[in-house]
Amino acid sequence: MCLQTTKSSSSSSSTTTTTSSVSAATPNTAVGFLDFCNKSPQDWKNLKDASTQKERMALNHFKKLQDVTSKDIQTKEPMTWLEEVVAILILAFGVPLGAFTWPPLIAAFGYFVVGNVLQTFQYFALFVLLPLTILPQPMMESLHYSWCMKVVMKYFSVRVIQEEAYSEEKRPRIIVAPPHGIFPYASVLSLAVYPSLCGYNAYALATSAALATPIFKQILRGVGVIDADRTTARRALEGKHPNGHQTIGISTGGVAEIFNACYPRREPNEVILMKRRKGYLKLAIRTGAEICPCYMYGHTEALVGFCGFGFIGKLIERISRTVGFAMVLIFGRWCMPIPNRTPLLIVTGKNIQTIHYGKPDEPTQDQIDELQQQVCTELTTLFDRYKVLYGWEDKKLVIT
Repeated sequence: MCLQTTKSSSSSSSTTTTTSSVSAATPNTAVGFLDFCNKSPQDWKNLKDASTQKERMALNHFKKLQDVTSKDIQTKEPMTWLEEVVAILILAFGVPLGAFTWPPLIAAFGYFVVGNVLQTFQYFALFVLLPLTILPQPMMESLHYSWCMKVVMKYFSVRVIQEEAYSEEKRPRIIVAPPHGIFPYASVLSLAVYPSLCGYNAYALATSAALATPIFKQILRGVGVIDADRTTARRALEGKHPNGHQTIGISTGGVAEIFNACYPRREPNEVILMKRRKGYLKLAIRTGAEICPCYMYGHTEALVGFCGFGFIGKLIERISRTVGFAMVLIFGRWCMPIPNRTPLLIVTGKNIQTIHYGKPDEPTQDQIDELQQQVCTELTTLFDRYKVLYGWEDKKLVIT
């Protein structure tokens, strides 16, 4: 999707009206707008190290929401040619596009340099993939403040709107962050954003298949992604995971939602799978975790896919959901497996409390339904409140 960064006088007038109406609907608790990609890694760290929300705001990195315009949201962050090349290489050979780019690169190296393609693949598997599969990969907080993270943030022009301040105390929290898209870039990058909003780190959840794949494993686990199984998620919320963080982020649609971003099923509206996703709700009630609904604008535009027609498409989806990895064709910039330079906007909404349920071992259906309704309502409110600023005036959020 190509977003306009300049507007005619008539559209400027429209933007002013839109901004005014959005700010009027924004809660009084709103923290503001953070142009994250425009800040330095040292700025990010200073925000994280601030001991209170008051100190964080005193750093003057947040902008009042009533002053935010469409241009602030939609403009692509300027990059040098070196920064853009490095970002493209990181994304093209990282997750998930490395599945498409590494094999032909190894084959070309084997053909033109080694002279034996099969032998090159064997050596690569034995001396690179096997060790990476076996060796553990801990979270490396230094990755959050690295130059590589900075250039990827600039590539996606990552920006944040925070409607409510997080607690200054560590407590169980589940960040619900749809849509998934082909790959949830904003969800992964938010692991570097989140500490700047509250002062402590978080985890994101991913399928075991993604975390078991060498190279993918090193990248994802390195920035703070953990297994999405129920036991691991609960241990994290209870502070029993090795790093002791108690916040986890999930995209409820998972592999199944990837197919909503693929042709021929792709729709003009934003479609998220949530109504039959009850696991995270039960987990929140059992642990007393608060739920923070977020919406990740731009996920569905960064990449598109093709999953096949008719029976073939259904078969591919069934196999993908079984193995925990979507087996679809992916393309983006220049029709290649490189993400589009789509600005990503992370909007965090009102925290929904669950502690009043009393942490029961078996939540009732009424409790689950009530909590789900609150989450869906807040997500719809967030989407409708900021979609005009993002340039999605005609889009609707469909929750299935």
